[in-house]
Amino acid sequence: MSLKTKKKPFKFTFKVALRLIIFSAIIYLLVILLSSQKTVNSKPKIINTNDNSNQDSLNVNSLYNQIPESNRKKIEALNKSPVVTFFQKTFDQAKEQTKDFPGKQIKEIQKMIVTNIYKDMMKNIDEK
Repeated sequence: MSLKTKKKPFKFTFKVALRLIIFSAIIYLLVILLSSQKTVNSKPKIINTNDNSNQDSLNVNSLYNQIPESNRKKIEALNKSPVVTFFQKTFDQAKEQTKDFPGKQIKEIQKMIVTNIYKDMMKNIDEK
């Protein structure tokens, strides 16, 4: 059984025009913003796969060493910021609270089953 829906005819109103203008402006601004960003290193690096020294350049430590010194200090100091320490404490608390969680849940379920069986047995005895 299919539902019959009445389709309304499309009307080009002021609201529709305003929405199209706003949508077009957002798209236009995004295109301009994304196209205006310049790449940091415009020369492509040629990597020789036969050279063993290039394996070191792909290493994380070598990439870290290419970061400017001021930015490296900011990254190293990031773990001391209040926001990071708050999230770390919260994460540690959650980890501590969820420790042995499955085992506790299994014990609680077993207790509930035994309690329900006990109540049912007592109910059956009382009804006789």
